[in-house]
Amino acid sequence: MSENYKRTFLDNVILRIDFDPIVDSEKFLAYQEKLAGIFPFKEQSQGYKGTIEINVLKDQVVSQKEKTTTYDYLDAYRNKRVRITPDFLTIEYMNRSYSNSEELLEDCKKIVDEFLKEFSITTINRLGLRYINRFDLDAEVTGSIEWKKFFSVELLGAIDFAQKLVYPLSRAMTSLQLRVDDHNILVRYGIWNQDFPSENNRKEFIIDIDASSRAALEPIAEISTLLKKYNSNIEKIFELSIKEDLRNILNKENV
Repeated sequence: MSENYKRTFLDNVILRIDFDPIVDSEKFLAYQEKLAGIFPFKEQSQGYKGTIEINVLKDQVVSQKEKTTTYDYLDAYRNKRVRITPDFLTIEYMNRSYSNSEELLEDCKKIVDEFLKEFSITTINRLGLRYINRFDLDAEVTGSIEWKKFFSVELLGAIDFAQKLVYPLSRAMTSLQLRVDDHNILVRYGIWNQDFPSENNRKEFIIDIDASSRAALEPIAEISTLLKKYNSNIEKIFELSIKEDLRNILNKENV
């Protein structure tokens, strides 16, 4: 995302890679020890993953379920989290702690690249980069808000229509599926309303932009190049989504 603003409303930034399941449990545990040397806090949770296969000809439904363990490693401030499982890894910047794409690329180099080398992974099934902007403008705008002052009018169709109706607004989220070069971009935007299904009483607007590879990646040495491309396209969408009044807020000094 753009590095030009003094403030950010980025709740989360998530980098994720998916790969074929790792079967070498001893090596997997050894890599966790390396992460523990960088991230002081560790959390572990159990979950399940499974598949459902429907055979219409035989009128059969076959389901498979297996237990899986998720390991989370967090930095000293619990703002950055590395999550690993046998078939995916994520780096997540939480609590509006994301600084810029340089940090992202550096973390990719020292965490993701090292992980891929450690396990001799030559194919990434999916690469994803997601930016979740939550503009909470209650402290910035007194009285009722005119959304068109802050966001592109093209994003406000559902909200404009809701304002013509006599019913209170509970939620107004829209999504776009875009095909960009060799990757897809999913854009979710609008009023999410944390208190749903109650009436919305917040001046909050979401712009959630999620870029992901369309096919498996080989060779994986291109990850940094692809992330730069994803980031550039995400930034273009973001800049087209906002207007000058919001840029003024983004350029205010943090109090």
